[in-house]
Amino acid sequence: MTDWEDIRYFLAVARGGSVRAAAERLEVTHSTVLRRIAKLEEHLGAQIFEKLTSGYRLTDAGEEILEFAEQMEASSYRLETRVFGRDQSVRGRLRVTMAPILATHLLMPDFADFARLHPEVEIEILPSGELVNRYAGAGYYSQCFQQSLFSARLGWPLRVGAARARS
Repeated sequence: MTDWEDIRYFLAVARGGSVRAAAERLEVTHSTVLRRIAKLEEHLGAQIFEKLTSGYRLTDAGEEILEFAEQMEASSYRLETRVFGRDQSVRGRLRVTMAPILATHLLMPDFADFARLHPEVEIEILPSGELVNRYAGAGYYSQCFQQSLFSARLGWPLRVGAARARS
């Protein structure tokens, strides 16, 4: 069976075009990259890189391997994402305070998308109601919206996501 670590080294050389670039990307020594590539070539029984003065170029065998190596990499990332996501699921309450006009007209689609992606998160949107009154001078605030009006008209505080399912 092919060692995934050898495939990682193969991909780094193929993408970087040189052993030096691969070593820097993988944060290992030049000799480690050469050793892993030699091990992979021995295991596969084929030369996968052609060494040129300008760097390394894939042979025909290397080109064939590249497609499968990229599929292995994508599968590895999907596996990690699923397992990590299962163990590290996002849950709890996210409380956002903002002007109601922003919440209802500008950001509601984003909140809805977030709620679909993270169903265990309860999003609570509270109206802020306080904006800087520039005409009255810096440091003064005026109450532009009354929370009670929005609570009655729009059902504030809005709850999106987990709270909606419980209601």
